[in-house]
Amino acid sequence: MPTQARSVPNKIGCVPVYTSPFTRPRLHVAQALAEHGPAAVREQAVKTLASLAAPAQNGVLVSMSALAAIEALGEKAASIHQAIAAMKPSGPSPDGRYNSYVPRLIQNIVPEPPAANRP
Repeated sequence: MPTQARSVPNKIGCVPVYTSPFTRPRLHVAQALAEHGPAAVREQAVKTLASLAAPAQNGVLVSMSALAAIEALGEKAASIHQAIAAMKPSGPSPDGRYNSYVPRLIQNIVPEPPAANRP
């Protein structure tokens, strides 16, 4: 019997709750709501993406997808930029070739300040 995600009605229809046990659907729903949803839903969607961005908890592949979504959101995800900058960029990876992607995505989201502006 397939597992069904709970749904909650809101102004944009029925969407799976962010507690779905399936990572990829949660990620895609959160990205869509952060990009196109009402402001009341956007912050929760951005927080969901931030929780999926941690490679230590979710693995490098899920982290890469979440970070790419956060990068695409630009300033809509500004509230989590500080947490992204503090994130440890390593985690379980199926192959070493993926290990350089997470640090690069983090740098794209939160670039280092120029040397003149560093404390």
